[in-house]
This record gives sequence, C-alpha cells and structure tokens, in this order.
Amino acid sequence: MNKYYLTLIIGTIVLIFIQVFVLNHLWVFDYFMPILYLYPLLKMPLQSETWLLLIYAAVTGLVMDLLMNTPGLNMAAIVLAAYVRKPLLLAFVSDDVLEEEDGPIVPGARTMKILPYLLYLLILTVIHIGTLLSLEGFSLDLFAFLVPFILGGTAITVVIYLLFDLFSRKR
Repeated sequence: MNKYYLTLIIGTIVLIFIQVFVLNHLWVFDYFMPILYLYPLLKMPLQSETWLLLIYAAVTGLVMDLLMNTPGLNMAAIVLAAYVRKPLLLAFVSDDVLEEEDGPIVPGARTMKILPYLLYLLILTVIHIGTLLSLEGFSLDLFAFLVPFILGGTAITVVIYLLFDLFSRKR
C-alpha cells in the first residue's frame, strides 16, 4: 500500500475520533462546531480518481454516522463535497501548475497561491456544513436560522485547516 494512502487512512481515523469524542461536545461561543474529518478529503491530490474520492467520502461519512447515530447526514454531506471537489479545484489551480508539476498536485497555499486556496477551503467547507445542517434541520425554511451556524462553523473550521497547513509544512 502506498505510504501516502496509509498516512491518509490513519489521519482520517484520528480526526474522526477527535471529532466524535471531543469536538461534537465542544461548541465555540454556542454557535460554532469545527468539522475536522473533512480535511483529508480536501488535501487529497488533484489526480485522485473521482470514484476513489466518492468511496473514501462514503466510508468516512458512514463511520461518522455510525459513531454519532445520525441516519446518513454526514455521509450525504461529505459525498456531495467530494463530488464537487475536483471541478472546483480545477477552477482554482492555474494552468502553469498543471503543466509544471510532475508528481501529484496536493491542494495547498504553495501550489495554488493563498487566495485561491482559501476560496477552495471556504467553498467546500460551506457546502459540507451547509448540507449537513440543512439535512439535520430537515427543512430549507430554517435556512435563515442556520446561516449563523453555517458561517461560524465554516470560519472556525477553515482557521483550523489553515493552522494544520501551517504546522504540517515540509521544511
């Protein structure tokens, strides 16, 4: 098995357990709950096959749903994020990077520049958290009520993702 995918699986398991046993019980300012288990999906290489992303997302969402006793909410939200990920990433990665890179293109501030990377993180996180909370509320009528939760959760989650990137840079 490829070392990258083994690291990805172990990292995902660790983040899922941190999410379920710590962060789901920790609401920042009573509005914001960070979502960590989405991070490995966001950092998978651009060249990853769509079917692999969807299977990875489905398994991750299923494990989250089993541990949290939610009927498919996490699975639906993360599979939607995985489905939208590649076209969104292609929109933000410049043609120069696509032509110059020999190996896998891992999304990050170095490969995409900081603003496109930040927009990529924000859009996918909003899609995931918005879908998750809308399905949990089971009505789009509550969307105006959910907006502070979606925006606050997105903000705190993206800050944590950027901190992960800052501390995981290869020197």
